[in-house]
Amino acid sequence: MSPTLRHAAAPDAHLDLYVLRPDATPRRVRLYACALLVLAITALVLAGVVDGAWPAPGVLLLFAVPLGLCMNRFVFFPNEVGVTADAAVVLAAIVVFHDGAAWTGPILLALLAGPLDARHWEARAFVRMAYNSGSSALVTLVAVAVFTPVASALGGSPGALLAAALAAALPYVAAESAFGVTLVVLLGESPGTALRHQLPLNAVALPLAGYGALAALAGVELGLGWTLVLLLPVPLAPELLLVELPRRLKRARAPGALAVVGGLVGVGMVTVGGVLVDASPLLVVVVVGLAAIAGWESRVDAAHAVPLLAVAVAVFVVALLPVDAAALAVVGAAVVTAGVAAGHARTGTIVRGLLGALATGLVVAAGVALGLDALAGIVIAGAAAVLVAVPIDGRRPSTVVWSIPLLALAASLGVAARPFDGRGALVAGVVSVGAMVAIATGGVPVWRSRRLARRVPVSGRAPYVVVAGTAVAALAVTAGVWTIADHRMVWSCAAVAIAQTELATALALVRQWRFAPRRRARDATAVVVASLGLALAVPGLVDRAPWSAVVVAAAVAIGALVARPLLRAAAPGARRP
Repeated sequence: MSPTLRHAAAPDAHLDLYVLRPDATPRRVRLYACALLVLAITALVLAGVVDGAWPAPGVLLLFAVPLGLCMNRFVFFPNEVGVTADAAVVLAAIVVFHDGAAWTGPILLALLAGPLDARHWEARAFVRMAYNSGSSALVTLVAVAVFTPVASALGGSPGALLAAALAAALPYVAAESAFGVTLVVLLGESPGTALRHQLPLNAVALPLAGYGALAALAGVELGLGWTLVLLLPVPLAPELLLVELPRRLKRARAPGALAVVGGLVGVGMVTVGGVLVDASPLLVVVVVGLAAIAGWESRVDAAHAVPLLAVAVAVFVVALLPVDAAALAVVGAAVVTAGVAAGHARTGTIVRGLLGALATGLVVAAGVALGLDALAGIVIAGAAAVLVAVPIDGRRPSTVVWSIPLLALAASLGVAARPFDGRGALVAGVVSVGAMVAIATGGVPVWRSRRLARRVPVSGRAPYVVVAGTAVAALAVTAGVWTIADHRMVWSCAAVAIAQTELATALALVRQWRFAPRRRARDATAVVVASLGLALAVPGLVDRAPWSAVVVAAAVAIGALVARPLLRAAAPGARRP
């Protein structure tokens, strides 16, 4: 989806008056549109000089046909923004041109977005054509800048090209949102209103980008004529996805069917992703089962549609599978979690939850594909996904802080299970479920719990046992790393996962029982810093560096010191609020 500056469709009786009406576009908008167009043309010239390759006219014309249809079929909004489906065409062009005119082809195609709009020629709306061409070309430039290195790093296989296209869709949407919000603000709308309006619209560009990449891959394998055939229905997507589908879903008697369909699509994505990386069937079953358990445990509503455990499952899968071609499995696992969690929700909540899970899964996969493949990098990618879910879901930004130990725990278990394929995934999945139960003994978990928060009893013994047991076990396994010759990475990640469970339990105690704002912030900061320190200490544990053992011991001590004064609050027989 691409917000573009448009004219409203006028009634036929007043068409002549409409055409002759002078352009009332503010001067600041005209300057903004012209600046974008100049920058885009400059970027095209520089790309042509540096790259030295220009697209074949026939291939460019092939993509210009669906692009022209997209620019003349749009959903119009009162703030003079129209939404088109050109993201699918642009991403398809990026994939097709990647081994030839990788830069000039997509940028030149995007510059045609303005001139291909017949309505603007009829109204002589040249400023609007300039904005549409300039913004589309610059957004495409950002996408190509991400797609090219990612595709090269992943090897250039069809799965790698699809993963690179999904990774490029994220900055594409971000840049498109930035240009669109700036435009609407210059037209007189408040920044908050513009952001709330455009983020949900731009999020639909993610599945469209994936569809465009699949159409391009089909054309590469079978002939570009198939790409044209697959892209011809794309111009109808804005009307179907933004108007007809929500209208029909509101009339549907069983909105849970949408959640079932979304969950089945997620299962298919996990299966295809597992096949692409030659994973065992047991591993695929474990991933789907863990995602379903996470969704069964998650509670969603109109205010919180994206389950936080969907991000944790995505982090676990991206740490479990090889980096290359694992994007589908990561996104699919998050979608399965959201689909199961939203089985009894309303239609709007289901749609937001599925789209939010899709976006967060893509962020995790893209972060790892861009080089954040170490344990600490995976945690950072997960935190970025939670931050992306904040405007979609309505959560507070502080959710990122409270979720760090949970994400680090999931990443540690995934890395530890990676060498053992399906069997390791099964053990890690069972351990992760046990860790969720352990964390729930300290208080209400950071995720919106549907069952554990009600069924795990709060007693004086359970939190003591969890904190003390995980602290001792983490120190014991850390000491064992110095005596074990094989699989030191596995044992190091196991020690870190156990320590992260202690820290997550301590953070749940802080969130539940610490009420003084300053002490609450101090304790939470100490636990989060200790959690990040553990993630950074894994390479040192593998190399048996003494400082890494000190980091583990310090993190365990911080967790115990933070939890100790709060354990008394969890008195026997206490009930959760």
